[in-house]
Amino acid sequence: MTGKAIDFSSRRKKLSELVLDDSVILLSSSTLKSRNSDSDYPFRQDSNFYYLSGFNEPESIKSY
Repeated sequence: MTGKAIDFSSRRKKLSELVLDDSVILLSSSTLKSRNSDSDYPFRQDSNFYYLSGFNEPESIKSY
């Protein structure tokens, strides 16, 4: 595992210690925002989603 992967893994582990056993955590990422009918704003991932997953794609769902 790379250093970044270890960081994300340890963050998820800390989160899992805060919830009850047999619980599920669902996180959703940001979506693309339309500027007008021809273009979108630059994509920016939700900070909490990225902090836990490291995944930078729009309209994603992550479960733990």
